[in-house]
Amino acid sequence: MSDGGAILIGREAGNEGVRTHTAYYYITSLRRTAAEFRNLIRRHWSIENELHWILDAAFGEDRNKTTAGHAGRTSGWSGEWRPRC
Repeated sequence: MSDGGAILIGREAGNEGVRTHTAYYYITSLRRTAAEFRNLIRRHWSIENELHWILDAAFGEDRNKTTAGHAGRTSGWSGEWRPRC
């Protein structure tokens, strides 16, 4: 790779007989092999998923159905700044 590049990752998922296909694009200036990029991206998503699980388990984020106006965006952002006891 030269001074920069783009990476396209395709993902498939299935739930209750419904298959979804999603494309994820990454822009980078790193010089890595495809296998190294795969490992970096997998590590990123494993951290993201673990943190989401903690937030959901501790604060019930997935049960929060706030959608009126900006409330959903605001409560999601502010929920991450709650005091820790």
